[in-house]
Amino acid sequence: MNDHFAVEDFKEPYMLFYINQTCPSTKDKTETEIYDCTRQFWHGVSRKKRETKPLPYPVALAVVGSVVERAYSVDEWVRAGTTPSTRTNLDRKNRWEFTGHLLNDHFLIGRFLTKGSKPLRANQCGHGYFGPLPKVNQR
Repeated sequence: MNDHFAVEDFKEPYMLFYINQTCPSTKDKTETEIYDCTRQFWHGVSRKKRETKPLPYPVALAVVGSVVERAYSVDEWVRAGTTPSTRTNLDRKNRWEFTGHLLNDHFLIGRFLTKGSKPLRANQCGHGYFGPLPKVNQR
């Protein structure tokens, strides 16, 4: 198996969360801590992406250093701080978190992501959207 995967080749829509700063190493974290680092305190997740049903980006990928560490189903988006957590963040204004489940067997786990021919780099807001534009019903 080739462990490199180009985001241009995604066949499904994915939301990527770059957790380099909140979880630079998953080796010393519990599964709950990794999940919380991936799902919580995100700014700039639009209402359309949070509230459209079915969700346009139903899978979240936790990425550290261009490598997919975990994949999660996204069940719903709620205001940050709504659910129990291992993390604290006092700045919850306009921040969001998702609830979901670990997808242990997702084919992208362990893959090194590229964009063009270069390693995929984190962006300023900490998350990004890749794959084909989702076809969703409007509310």
